[in-house]
Amino acid sequence: PHTAHHLLYSFEALLAALLQVSDELELLSTFHDGSSSGISTEALNAILSHAPALDSVFVSLRPMLQQYLDEQAEPRIDAMLSRANILIRLICETTYRVCQRQEWSPRAETVFVSLIELLERLTVEITCLYDGIDLPDYKMPVKLRRAWSGTGHMEEIKAVYVTSDSWLFQQVCYEVIVSTDQWSPDRKDLAEACEVKQSKVDGNAGRPNLDARLANVPQLALQVLDKINGHPLPRTSTLASILRRILPPRAMTDAVILSTFSALRGNVRNTSGFSGR
Repeated sequence: PHTAHHLLYSFEALLAALLQVSDELELLSTFHDGSSSGISTEALNAILSHAPALDSVFVSLRPMLQQYLDEQAEPRIDAMLSRANILIRLICETTYRVCQRQEWSPRAETVFVSLIELLERLTVEITCLYDGIDLPDYKMPVKLRRAWSGTGHMEEIKAVYVTSDSWLFQQVCYEVIVSTDQWSPDRKDLAEACEVKQSKVDGNAGRPNLDARLANVPQLALQVLDKINGHPLPRTSTLASILRRILPPRAMTDAVILSTFSALRGNVRNTSGFSGR
């Protein structure tokens, strides 16, 4: 079967998952007697709140799906449809995971919203390529900014906010989703959907190569660096000295800095002072 067939099957599976969520809510509202049911209406309603966005994706892709059911798409569009198929499967899997755990945590929201945003942006790229028109300017949606803020991904928000580069957005999204630990979907599938090199996923604990598109280092800068000699600066102790003034020790999780904290506290208690004399 062509990629369009697989994509339709994935849409059907996602529709079945959303119908199951809707049925659970309807049964709960009809027969619930007020006792604890173990079902999180917040989680189910949160999932269904994104159904219009998924419906819009299907409506946008439907014309080309109908065309490519009987004919092979051109390679570039076919590859993009394949990535869309992976994203729909990951959204479907996340939907079932939310239903199984009956939980809608900030990390769950970040994964779900990020996957949908990846799918929506990819859909725009596919339709623009299909229709032969230019891509519109990208604006980070409020729902994505709110979700990433909830999981502390402020630097990632800044990185995406100032660029319309689709590749960079995919790399940042990959990092954000992977950082959610148990909510993160299969990394290899996610890497393929985000165009992250598989070798980097296998060899670097799933972190994408963000340097792939950076400019080469100027030769003049390399010559200056070659002239620098001597021992490295004691950055860890300097950093610990600064952090201990603004953070309590329990706020740190880095073992090296914590040990430096202990050494600093020991010196403070020493009547002979930091010099040891």
